[in-house]
Amino acid sequence: MPVKILIVDDREENHLSLKSVFEHTNYTFVDAYSGEEALKVLLEDTQFTLIIMDVIMIGMDGFETASYIVQRERLRNIPIIFLTARDTENQIFRAFDLGAVDYISKPVVPDLLRAKVKVFVELSRKNLELERQKHKLKLMNQELITEVQERKSSELKIKQLNDQLSSRLRELEALDAFSYSVAHDFKTPLNNIAMIAHILKRNACVQNDEEASDHVEKIDGQIGLLTSLVDDLLIFSRDDVVIKREMVDMSKIVRQVIEEQTFAYGGAKNYQIEVSDLPEVYCNPGLIKQVWSNLLSNAFKYSSHRERPEIAITHEEEEELAIFSVTDNGVGFGEEESHNLFKVFKRLDSASGFEGTGVGLVLVKRIIEKHGGEIWAESQPNVATRFTFCLCQQTNGVSTMQTKSTESINRRYN
Repeated sequence: MPVKILIVDDREENHLSLKSVFEHTNYTFVDAYSGEEALKVLLEDTQFTLIIMDVIMIGMDGFETASYIVQRERLRNIPIIFLTARDTENQIFRAFDLGAVDYISKPVVPDLLRAKVKVFVELSRKNLELERQKHKLKLMNQELITEVQERKSSELKIKQLNDQLSSRLRELEALDAFSYSVAHDFKTPLNNIAMIAHILKRNACVQNDEEASDHVEKIDGQIGLLTSLVDDLLIFSRDDVVIKREMVDMSKIVRQVIEEQTFAYGGAKNYQIEVSDLPEVYCNPGLIKQVWSNLLSNAFKYSSHRERPEIAITHEEEEELAIFSVTDNGVGFGEEESHNLFKVFKRLDSASGFEGTGVGLVLVKRIIEKHGGEIWAESQPNVATRFTFCLCQQTNGVSTMQTKSTESINRRYN
């Protein structure tokens, strides 16, 4: 910072005399010819290294001027050297009481003035550097405080995430146990039903009853599907088993599920169902059929109270992803309930009045995630609800599926 000195004296010749003392320096001088003028200068510019001020001036003297200067916080640290021909002890004490750093008697000895000014200029520079360091330390301290706060916040977030993970693991363990228990307990009744169906089929053949034989054939087909599903669930409940995948015709599976649901709802003659052309996808056919069965069962169930229920199955592609959606005009759910949507044994308030176990959607989410995919939902109560899931279409894309699906969701909803 350049050295800038304010000279306050009511006589022009004193200004010239003082400047001549410092003619070989690079100091900058600003002139004020009264105390009032000095205060005006300092109001507009506070960046002075030093003030050299005469004590005796017409109007406001040097002491009074100094008393106003030291009252301002931004000015009180500027050193003041008083010059006067009256060097009485009382005046010297008064000068120092007002904050002066030195008091020089007139006539001024040039070498003495230069030496003292040089000392105070150097002190001013050091004080300025100390202020800079103080400001720097203050910033560093604030950064340290912020870093500590962020670290505490991060630790809290990590703890929250760990708690959520533990909760999620407990839910998955409960679901795995539930899946295994249900699948295992279904084995014996299914075998018994299969035996009864076999007897009915044999009797129908003996009696030549074609209608009964057709019904038994359908029962037998459903038993086969249930048996296959139970086997898949038993495998699915084991984390160490990699599920088997193959190219699966999604259109064929959806048609089968719609036929089953239509039969369950007495023909569902008042339902308006739209199905887009669906691609083949690399997945486990039994488990993916369970996904479609659950999503479409919910769509049929929760829109059944409508005079004209509407269900739409759509598809779109994004890079290697096949993205499927099931949309209905049923009761839906509010945003405040969405966090419980995929939690085990949790049923939404909007689902009261409808049968259910609170397991279906959790199982669906687990199946999709087991395939490396994602599932999400959005709803406007009593207007429209849409469940969307994505899977990889390619046999060589499963390993990157999680990243791709997450990127897809982020692009759509963030």
